[in-house]
Amino acid sequence: MPSLKLKSPAKLNLYLRIIGKRPDGYHNIVTLFERIGLFDEITLVQRKTGGIGVVCSNSKVPKGPKNLAYKAAKALLDYTGKRLSCRVIIKKHIPVAAGLGGGSSNAATALIGLNRLWRLGLSKKELLSLGSKIGADVNFFLSDSSFAIGRGRGEQCSPLHIKRRLWHIVIYPGKGLSTKDIYHYWDNMCNTENSLTQAHADVKILLRLIRNNNLTLLAKSLHNDLEEPAAVKDRTILKIKGLLKSSGIARAAMSGSGSCVFGIALSAKEAARIKKKLTRLKREWQIFTVKTI
Repeated sequence: MPSLKLKSPAKLNLYLRIIGKRPDGYHNIVTLFERIGLFDEITLVQRKTGGIGVVCSNSKVPKGPKNLAYKAAKALLDYTGKRLSCRVIIKKHIPVAAGLGGGSSNAATALIGLNRLWRLGLSKKELLSLGSKIGADVNFFLSDSSFAIGRGRGEQCSPLHIKRRLWHIVIYPGKGLSTKDIYHYWDNMCNTENSLTQAHADVKILLRLIRNNNLTLLAKSLHNDLEEPAAVKDRTILKIKGLLKSSGIARAAMSGSGSCVFGIALSAKEAARIKKKLTRLKREWQIFTVKTI
């Protein structure tokens, strides 16, 4: 049967500011996304019957209707009114519940791949409309951009044309955090309205630093409103940040709602050095060296 094999990349949030809670219970944010070279592998197999089936190498990932790739396939069928079948095979390399957008990336990859495999001929605008209903980060991965500004829940995505590539050390402490729980902690701990104008001004500063390759000041400008409530939930966040700082990283930050923490390295060589050092200290952690893609 016809099939496609595609890479499904991860992301980092270099900046995340919560503007306020919405009437629907979600939160409006301003965030700066970065696409990084850490990938899941998605194989899409067309079949004659059987509906949508999902297989995943990680037992923590749901296989049925709660899986975001499944939701993507179903959204395509509902939108087009077609009765088609497929099998989605996910080989996970991106940590789960880590703030790296693995599920959203899988959904975006499924939308793009099944649009091709099923020969639906949907436009990018149509895919973005479907993506915004599946998950907050899906449209960033549909944008095919290295950097983008996210607004609303994150689904209002403005791609940026920046050729600069950054090197990172990314650490997953071996357990994930619930996005719902971390936002709930923020509601109870902080829950203050933030200025949309100030958030946009902050992002502009970060973008200028990226374009100018001012990595030291860029590192010091990283920000994530969810980091404080996540650190209350799990003190490991602060431990990782401390170890990265003692290893020569100017400042580390958490990505998304956690639990991954990352830092900006001055070069691939420095990232490799830090990974080697920390791997000896913390064998239970997953430590990655990645760059912008």
